[in-house]
Amino acid sequence: MAVYYQQLVDGEAIDPEAEVEPHSPEQTDEELLLAKYNGAQGKGWDVEWLIDTMFVARKVRWNPDSLCERIFRII
Repeated sequence: MAVYYQQLVDGEAIDPEAEVEPHSPEQTDEELLLAKYNGAQGKGWDVEWLIDTMFVARKVRWNPDSLCERIFRII
């Protein structure tokens, strides 16, 4: 298994889903997912767990304002 990430702007995927590299070889997928959750929350993103292995981070960004969503999940 691994942690994957995809970014959407105003509901449209702007990047293909990509694997997130762990911070260390010993880091579990669950630890990496939680680190990404905490990191987004600490940077002002509105984060929400969708299920135990997936969360979404949302923030209005850019000009004109666009809803940016980043979805992280273990698959």
